[in-house]
Amino acid sequence: MHNIKWLLLILSFYSCLEPQKDLYKKDLAPAGMNSLVAKDSVKTEKCATIIVSLSKMSSIALNYIDVKNKESPSILFRNSTHRDTLICKTVFIDRPTHFQHIVLGNYQQFSNFILLPNDTIYLAVTNSYVLNIAKYSRFNGFIDSIFGIKDYFDFNRTTSYAKVGSKKVRDLIQGIESSYNNSRKLIKNLFYSKKVDSVYGNYLSDFNLILKYYKISNIFFDQSDPPANINELLGKYYEHTLDNFSLLSNINTGCNYSIIYNSIRYNAYKKGKLSNNFWDYFNLVDDSIKSTNLYKSYLFTYLLNDETIKNTASLKKKISQISSSGIDTQNFDSLIVHREQAESLKSLIGVGIENISGDSGSYYTLIKNLESHYVLVDFWASWCAPCRAQMPALRKMKEALSNQNVAFISISIDNDNQREEWIAASKDENLYTEIHNYRLLKGNKNKLLKMMKIEAVPRYILYGPDGKIIDNNFITPGDKDFKKTLLKYVSPNID
Repeated sequence: MHNIKWLLLILSFYSCLEPQKDLYKKDLAPAGMNSLVAKDSVKTEKCATIIVSLSKMSSIALNYIDVKNKESPSILFRNSTHRDTLICKTVFIDRPTHFQHIVLGNYQQFSNFILLPNDTIYLAVTNSYVLNIAKYSRFNGFIDSIFGIKDYFDFNRTTSYAKVGSKKVRDLIQGIESSYNNSRKLIKNLFYSKKVDSVYGNYLSDFNLILKYYKISNIFFDQSDPPANINELLGKYYEHTLDNFSLLSNINTGCNYSIIYNSIRYNAYKKGKLSNNFWDYFNLVDDSIKSTNLYKSYLFTYLLNDETIKNTASLKKKISQISSSGIDTQNFDSLIVHREQAESLKSLIGVGIENISGDSGSYYTLIKNLESHYVLVDFWASWCAPCRAQMPALRKMKEALSNQNVAFISISIDNDNQREEWIAASKDENLYTEIHNYRLLKGNKNKLLKMMKIEAVPRYILYGPDGKIIDNNFITPGDKDFKKTLLKYVSPNID
């Protein structure tokens, strides 16, 4: 089972991210530069400001852990104009926060920085899609060089006993220790050379230790017993992590969630209770961790992103399970409220859609009129390459299941000013003549996306004949199990 908490960091590679709402103001950039500045929210004492210089028709995404909403969002900075532009956004952070910029594919880049509350950082993207720090008073550079991070795969590499053997595991641990000590020296040199102040230097030191714990926690232990000396060695590191657990609260980083996750797995492993289902052993954690807000925040985030939770009933069962283990779940009620709202058709009254001919209608009415049918809704966009890559498989599934009690709906989230692009893409994907091919009015600003937490496309949602959501994140049509999984609901008697 993979670490769920940092999984969203690669959404920019596997799916298309949607921009947040931008309210533009002119003439707030340095003199002589054409600019638009987007302000997302009113700055408070627990906010930081990120200003990005973008060339025309370009964008970047930054990933971080949102402690206010307990999510792992991506902040998208998009310049949809035909001139160089400054985009400014404020983000809520109550402590030093770790941000990542990831580009995979033809232009591979992986950049990290730590931003403190009330600070402002200026970033610039070159024509080669390279991100640079133009100005930051704390440290005018990315932290990758300090911590020996070469790329995304180096940062997130995992290793298991079975794959490399005990000697290699020992060598890996020694390498992690060596990297940690080298980084300590670099941080001291930065401080003595006055390239960082004492405050930022201390936080870099904290992050250095967290990164060491993170890397060691990603040395996966297998179901088979490893050599006793390696098991003992890793056990000492997990004990050391436990002794310094309060340190994790100093820096807001997804590394913390990975450390917590693997600490829980290690405890379950030691007790012979490790399985592929996290909920079988989630409470096998030291009491000193269980009582912390960081652990509760981790469980909240896990619930938020756990794809095995298909509906409100399943969510309530998991929250009850957490509560029974002695953890206060009072604040978890918001998850239930949000899920119930998302699953209630009545909450979607007023959500407008239109067809190819320009006739407008209601999403609520559309689903309501298809009651007695199973309904699979495909949310996509003309500009989304992963969405369109799924279209051939979706067409095959429509044909294969044409005699079943299931209706397929395609809904584009293209903006109102992208209507022609949607029509052109519909023609290319053989959707133009489909009866259930629609576009959300107001596009990515439609309230439906927020209510149903559709932060990336493609996204597939399955409704039952009663109009209630069965699965709010159904597998993709290209998945080999798509047809079999769908038929389990539509025709459970078919083998």
